[in-house]
Amino acid sequence: MPYRCCVPNCRGNYDGGPKVTVFKFPEDEAMRKKWLSSIRRDNFTPSSSSRVCHVHFHKDDVIWETQIVDERTGQLLRAPLLKPRLRPDAVPSLLPNCPSYLSKEESRREGPEEKKQRLENEQLAAALQYSLASQKDYENTFSFSSLEELMLRTKEVDLPNEWSVIEKHSDFVCFLKIIRNPAPLITHSVVIDSNLNVSLFKKDVQIKTLGKRSFPVIVTNIHEIVSVLQEFSDTDCGHSETSIDSIVEIVKDSLGVLKDSLQESEKEMVDFIYEQVSLINVKKFNHRFSSTFMILCCLLFSISSHAYNFLRSSSLMKMPHPSTLRRICSKFNVNLSHERLGGSNFLSYARQKFQYLNSDDVNVVLSVDEIHLNSYLEYKGGNVLGMSYNSECAANSAFVFMLQSVKSLYRDVVHILPVKTISSNALYDVLLAIINGLELIGYRVFCVVTDNNKINSKTMSMFSLDKAVNIVFKHPSDPNRPLFFLIDAIHIVKCIRNVWLNQKNDGKDMFYPQFPVRKEVEENKFSVASFKTLKQIYDIDSSSLVKYCHTLSLKSLCPTSLEKQSMKLVLQIFNRHVSEGLEVASDKFDLRHAPSTAEYIRIITKWFDVMNVKSVFKGKHKQNPYMDPLTTDSVSMQFLLDFLDWLDVWKAKGLSSGFLTKETFFAIQHTTYAVVEIARYCTEELGMSYLLTAKLQTDVLERRFGKYRQLAGSQYNVSVTQVYEAEKKLRIQSVINAFSFMFSFLWQYHSRGHKKFYVF
Repeated sequence: MPYRCCVPNCRGNYDGGPKVTVFKFPEDEAMRKKWLSSIRRDNFTPSSSSRVCHVHFHKDDVIWETQIVDERTGQLLRAPLLKPRLRPDAVPSLLPNCPSYLSKEESRREGPEEKKQRLENEQLAAALQYSLASQKDYENTFSFSSLEELMLRTKEVDLPNEWSVIEKHSDFVCFLKIIRNPAPLITHSVVIDSNLNVSLFKKDVQIKTLGKRSFPVIVTNIHEIVSVLQEFSDTDCGHSETSIDSIVEIVKDSLGVLKDSLQESEKEMVDFIYEQVSLINVKKFNHRFSSTFMILCCLLFSISSHAYNFLRSSSLMKMPHPSTLRRICSKFNVNLSHERLGGSNFLSYARQKFQYLNSDDVNVVLSVDEIHLNSYLEYKGGNVLGMSYNSECAANSAFVFMLQSVKSLYRDVVHILPVKTISSNALYDVLLAIINGLELIGYRVFCVVTDNNKINSKTMSMFSLDKAVNIVFKHPSDPNRPLFFLIDAIHIVKCIRNVWLNQKNDGKDMFYPQFPVRKEVEENKFSVASFKTLKQIYDIDSSSLVKYCHTLSLKSLCPTSLEKQSMKLVLQIFNRHVSEGLEVASDKFDLRHAPSTAEYIRIITKWFDVMNVKSVFKGKHKQNPYMDPLTTDSVSMQFLLDFLDWLDVWKAKGLSSGFLTKETFFAIQHTTYAVVEIARYCTEELGMSYLLTAKLQTDVLERRFGKYRQLAGSQYNVSVTQVYEAEKKLRIQSVINAFSFMFSFLWQYHSRGHKKFYVF
């Protein structure tokens, strides 16, 4: 409710009275007495709510509006006040509803300060009007609206130093800064097009900012152009953010020209540099990477996330965030813990991978080997891991089943079976399920390779009706096809070395028939291979500057139990350098059985050379015909046949000492015979021109186990969980490589803004 006026006979803000603006009694005691005297009200003491309305004040006493002079135009601007106020010396002296003699008319004079302010405002307004008129004349003199007028205005001003050259064209005008030492060189240029847009260039790089202004910008005054020329000459624009954009565009254009002149193998490098240059000045939330680079990052991240994070944090290149890579890699269903035997996901990875293989990849060898594990259980992701597949006990080993194509480079682990203990019957059921499952998918498994463990041989014997360990069985999926079985040659060579090392006779001698066997001779002579001779030649070499058998080492001659697993130490004995060194040393030193020991090493070395051919050109490179790929009419095939005859003669002798163990002899004879038959099958049935015998080894599984240990922190003893996680990373790498074309297409589809990322 508004305050009412307390002056006698005033109806301000009363019911039925006028609406008025009221003012509070002043706090100053002197002014308060003046107000009480002027309103003519006896015996009245004002309270905090007592008010006097504006009707009782002179017009000049009430300030109804504020005013200010516009310095740009000189005009006096007025604005009403939301709450009117009184002058400091205002006193209510008008009583309109009382006798006239009670009111006091006063004439207010303009104070000195008010008069001074008024005169200053008038002078300022006049000066501003004159300035505006002068500015208008100035603009009419030096402004322009077309290129023709611009050319006329340039004659009326002086350009800065070295801007003396002006080039005129029909659609633009150029201001050029030319340095004439020693030859003319254009360092700066300012281009004005037909729309009067001004663009700046430093040599051939466009400059988009100069000071606080952004270019291109429209300019209509010649003096403003002169100012731009002067500032442009004095400013180093090489490090501004927008000049970086210009430089990036120039680099990208240059890379495009360079790419056209390169070969196809070199263009990928240019594409990588082009992509990295394009991301230099882009905000991290707007980064868009090519599919090829995403594949590379996913592979690197799956190999080592720590290495990827280190490389990304080094700022050597722009790389996607690890969460992006995890999201992509999680789309691939390669989790081995879900591929349980007998489940719906059994061999799901092999089925997924098969659709991207060609005809040369489907003829495969199934390698089986065992990796020892740390025996304990782990709880992860809501599942208990580490149990044996057929019990609730913690697994202490795992059988790993791996495919290797006999024609191509394709190889993959298709199943991992953690076990505590397993019988040959249970292992046979697993092996049979894997072979039949792979055949249903489309693979053609024609061979199984294992080590010389008894359980493996007994398992394979169950494929025959008489439970015998044969070289070839009827295929469980197609009785008209063969299923070969052989024992890993690398494992056999280790066993040969260990048997020789464990001989109980004085010189650790092996007694073997002469090679090749002479069939016309009834009684073939036997020779002696002495391990003690190897130690003697090593002792001679250790004190000599010139060594006869430089590959021999103390570890190879006296290995520990763990070192006996190293193939590198075995090959330090079985190689041509040792056999040749023994023959040379036998003429100079009194070495017992040196020539025959050299011959024994040469026989085993040749056999392993034939069984370990990994490349078509290995024999040419080593100048060794026994390292050429195996064919039915090659020198290597004839050697294997002679080697089988040699084994038959050796076995018929029935030696009790200096002879291979029963298991080792069976393994070497069985595997040699199997390789001969497999070579014939591959050339006659599969249409192959040669066989790389290293395809018939479990060496690929040993390398796989090495990757498991490396990805688990470079430790020998790993758990089931670590094996699964390492194999998952390796599968992601294989999947990304195999699906790179489709990955490229889907990633481009995703990067264009589509929300879904489809997974094959």
